[in-house]
Amino acid sequence: MKTIFFLILLMLSPVLLFAQEEAPTALHLELAAKSERQYKNGMRFMIAGASLTIINWIIPNSYDYQSGRDNSGLKAALGTTGSLAFLASIPFFLESGSNGRLAGKLGLTNQALHSPVTRGAFPAVGIRIPLK
Repeated sequence: MKTIFFLILLMLSPVLLFAQEEAPTALHLELAAKSERQYKNGMRFMIAGASLTIINWIIPNSYDYQSGRDNSGLKAALGTTGSLAFLASIPFFLESGSNGRLAGKLGLTNQALHSPVTRGAFPAVGIRIPLK
């Protein structure tokens, strides 16, 4: 029984060793990337909403002057969709700012600044801002 247990443990040891080697993720980098994605999505919604609203203003009320048919249904659909898309961009911008601030706070690290003068180490704050 001991030999079977030892053989099973021996066969599973590479699996257990690989499970221990997983590198920790940098949370502030993930939050910065998430913030950037949310900002881009917010801009997409805002541009789409603004363009649909502008198209709503540009379209004339009637398109056939002889029969008197109008574009009121189309204008209502474009205006409503544009307004909703514009309003949907607000939560994306709010979350983007929140995640960006949190990433900035987590990106601050304390480290020792070694001076050429032999008086010891001075505390310093390092700021990491991902630029893209």
